[in-house]
Amino acid sequence: MGFENGKAGPVARDSAARRRVALTKPEYWRSWLLHTATEPRLRIDAFSAVHESGRLFCQTLLPEGARIIKVGGPGRQFWSGGRNWALPLSYPDPDTTPLFGQWRVEVFPKDQRREDFFLHLIQVSDAAVTRMADCDLPRRHEQVGLRFQAAGADWEIEFGTEGRASGHIKCTRAKKITIDRRFSTEVAPQSGLYGASRTSTLRSVGGMPTIGSPSGRRPATDAPKPTRGSEFNVTHRSRP
Repeated sequence: MGFENGKAGPVARDSAARRRVALTKPEYWRSWLLHTATEPRLRIDAFSAVHESGRLFCQTLLPEGARIIKVGGPGRQFWSGGRNWALPLSYPDPDTTPLFGQWRVEVFPKDQRREDFFLHLIQVSDAAVTRMADCDLPRRHEQVGLRFQAAGADWEIEFGTEGRASGHIKCTRAKKITIDRRFSTEVAPQSGLYGASRTSTLRSVGGMPTIGSPSGRRPATDAPKPTRGSEFNVTHRSRP
């Protein structure tokens, strides 16, 4: 499902990302991270970053009271485990290539628990957009979600907190409900994806979801071709 704000002016696109992480021991380290091409600007529960003519906003809704840090810059682009894992000198592009992800933001839970929920609203816009959409965090029995406005409509997305991945999405435009349905639990038809034929099917090859077509096979993660607009990229990590 795609939408965009400001067709006559600056454009903004929104995406909701949710992770559920369950651990065998609460003391195990866990975090959610997002790479940026340039140094991000941090707020208490959000950050933003500008690259060329675009701006990215990200607000952390869960876990509540999360600790947010930024890592990166010269000599720290690939920092992990107390050292920078620099690219080899023989690599064709330098470490300073922006789209390698010169910086990253990491979100950590405030407390150690066996289970954590990470929920973020990500907005990608023209650099001329200086303020992120407002949102709040509704809660219901075994559901958690977010509400925000985009493309002249009110959106409400809910995610299940128990069992298999589940959720619900609702869109209201001019006081009329235009979308009101549960998330699908099945793989959507792959016909029409970039590089795939109309008869393509999604199958598993060696454990990797793969699009099969008369012209051969390729990883499903290699599709589709980007188009103008946006998508809700709803993701879920179940119990290990």
